[in-house]
Amino acid sequence: MATIDRGINLGKFNGILLVSDLDGTLLNDYSKVPLVNIEAINYFVNNGGLFTIATGRNELTCLPFIKDITINAPTILYNGSAIYDFDKNTYIWQSAIAKHNGIAVINSVLRQFPMICIEVYCGGPVLLVNKFSKMDIGILEEGQAYKYADICDLPEKWYKIMFFADNKILVQVEKFLKSIFSVEFLEYFFCMFSDSFYYEMVPNGASKGICLKKLANHLNIDISKVVAIGNYFNDSDMIESAGLGVAVNNAPNEIIQLADLVVGDNNGALSDIVGYLDKKYV
Repeated sequence: MATIDRGINLGKFNGILLVSDLDGTLLNDYSKVPLVNIEAINYFVNNGGLFTIATGRNELTCLPFIKDITINAPTILYNGSAIYDFDKNTYIWQSAIAKHNGIAVINSVLRQFPMICIEVYCGGPVLLVNKFSKMDIGILEEGQAYKYADICDLPEKWYKIMFFADNKILVQVEKFLKSIFSVEFLEYFFCMFSDSFYYEMVPNGASKGICLKKLANHLNIDISKVVAIGNYFNDSDMIESAGLGVAVNNAPNEIIQLADLVVGDNNGALSDIVGYLDKKYV
């Protein structure tokens, strides 16, 4: 981990936006924000920087993990389907999957993979549409709020669809969707693996990278002054879009190759970045 100069320079990070993925990046191996990251973020913010997160989570499920850190800019949620201001409890920007398109996808997948876990995110508790599936272990381990719902009774606005299963099954799901739907139909979605056991679909025109640019514009910050760090494929366009794109060193090789800078693993990556910036902006 990098050594940070703790000298007082209250404005050295003015005009810099630092955006971090949450799981596998800001959180350590125990799904906690390590103390070195908390201290580094506080130092960055106290010296004029803007810090926030970009996550596939919703506003409810990320709250327990960010309660101990200083976030002073709106957050990117649902892997880029929304920008949310926690201070004002309001959305700055949001995009949605058309309900009829989402239903077509889910019904098709269920016919081919009847035991797969399917989660729909509409704001609030996670909505599960297959009561016969194995439960998402993340929901159980974290005690996330959820409820079962009939697919036709879901709200009109869907931020994302997420499939939970073994990676081999999810790879089959991806191939299956490409085989039964036209290219034109699939262009309504942006699809990605956010982990080996999560395959996600968000609206086309929504991604972490797209939201990063929207957020920078909202804050009147040039994209060249944006630093973004991530660890997986759902972070790829965010890393590419940022002025300084950063990857943790335990990210897949494809992600590491996209990055301008590679830092340590998720047990202290934010401390490494702030240490790097501390030396750059003397």
